[in-house]
Amino acid sequence: MSVYENLDLNEFVEKLVNATNTDKVKWQRVLKDKQMKLVDRSTNYTTIKDPFYSKNKQGEVVVVGKLEKKVYYEEDQYYYDDIYFLTFTDSFFNYPTTFSDQAEVSLSFQIELGKLHRLIQIKTNKIKEKIDNWFD
Repeated sequence: MSVYENLDLNEFVEKLVNATNTDKVKWQRVLKDKQMKLVDRSTNYTTIKDPFYSKNKQGEVVVVGKLEKKVYYEEDQYYYDDIYFLTFTDSFFNYPTTFSDQAEVSLSFQIELGKLHRLIQIKTNKIKEKIDNWFD
């Protein structure tokens, strides 16, 4: 029996995608000084990339971000792998609970989380407006 049996993270991510598409959820960049609170310190060889957060009406925070992880396949040989994460935390970014590929979550969770992260980047960076106004 999985400890995640009662947590439908895929459905939660799907709801975040829909709410982001309709602008019901607004995202902001996580400040640099808060970023190291987002993931477990035991996660080695990683850099946090583009974390975004949103708050609900109760002030609870959800963070979606990407870890750039250095994966060694020989002593001095490595490649970078992107790992998306979802973190639940309080408004001060204390007491995070993070879900990523290292948790018992499905591959589809990582794929959908990657799509959500890309959608957040596009919305936050106002890419549609930039494209629409490029030749003005």
